[in-house]
Amino acid sequence: MTNEQPLTVTELSRRGITLMVGEDDSPEEALDKWQTISLLKSLVTELKGDIEQSLVQWIADHGDITIPGLPRYYARYEKRTRCTNQRIALEAILDSIDGDFDRFAESLVSNAIKIGHAKEILGDDYDDLFITENKPRMREGKPVKTVHSALINKQEQNHDADTDGNGNGNSGESASIDTG
Repeated sequence: MTNEQPLTVTELSRRGITLMVGEDDSPEEALDKWQTISLLKSLVTELKGDIEQSLVQWIADHGDITIPGLPRYYARYEKRTRCTNQRIALEAILDSIDGDFDRFAESLVSNAIKIGHAKEILGDDYDDLFITENKPRMREGKPVKTVHSALINKQEQNHDADTDGNGNGNSGESASIDTG
């Protein structure tokens, strides 16, 4: 981590770098600035994908990134199932329900087939027609609590439950616990 402030449009302008379209710019200059920004945007998108992929691999090898005072970074896999041959899958579904089109229509959503419904109807044939992929994605979450702070929080909760909030023992009457 560096102590250097991130670049802003104002800082770039101060350094003499501007991509704002000015009154005196020709159409070619204006378009060139637009194309430069578009190119930079696509490069940043590509770089972000590359760093995310390498960071996910780093986290898989070394564990979550937890730095006190910063969000916890971790990798989780998103399950994705897609049809490998839509025509054969649709025919197999229709055959499995003896051509009952109403039941067939229950299998469809905007992306054509409800995966869970098709799996139920097709049984063993499902795996031949659909593929499930797990794609890693970066996630940002709350910092991980230490074991010590988790124990202290648990003790505080137990103490609050045993008192009326004013340090008095709970006499069996309903007591509200202030959680916020």
